[in-house]
Amino acid sequence: MAKMMMFHVPEDKELLAAYGELSLRHEHLTHILRMTIKTLAGLEMSEALDATAYDGATKLRDRIKTLATAPWRRRGTVEVASHPRTM
Repeated sequence: MAKMMMFHVPEDKELLAAYGELSLRHEHLTHILRMTIKTLAGLEMSEALDATAYDGATKLRDRIKTLATAPWRRRGTVEVASHPRTM
């Protein structure tokens, strides 16, 4: 018989409130990253949200770096450093 996994939810109200605030702030950051992509790529809001729906913060930051440096790359005037985790 398969074992059932149970997740623990702390009962400490202050801890839960702090975790909730952290989660909300993280999602605000993700939304800001999506809107930055919208601006840099010249997309409509719905296009940007659809195109980035399943992307996490790391992928969004990498996409912003690519979009932001594209004009200089085309001119050959900038060399972008690799992300530390990909080196």
